[in-house]
Amino acid sequence: MDSIGETSVEHRQKNGVATVDTPFNLELNSTQIKIIELLSANSNMTGVDLSEAIGISKRNIEVNLKKLKEKGVLVRHGSSKGGYWEVKAHE
Repeated sequence: MDSIGETSVEHRQKNGVATVDTPFNLELNSTQIKIIELLSANSNMTGVDLSEAIGISKRNIEVNLKKLKEKGVLVRHGSSKGGYWEVKAHE
């Protein structure tokens, strides 16, 4: 018998959403995962740096950074110019 539709895992994979192993078992999209990877390697990256590295708009970066902060994955220490990012939970 043919199945109708796709499983939730297939849907998340097709739409760039992945479940990342964190203490909170969060679902993060591919952009958020890339942000976490980049900030894990260089905690001093700016929104512009992230935008250029990922190839999306600065506004899109800002929206995803806000979501990651709300989920408790990222914490910003210091000012926007002299501060750095702390990754609390990641892959």
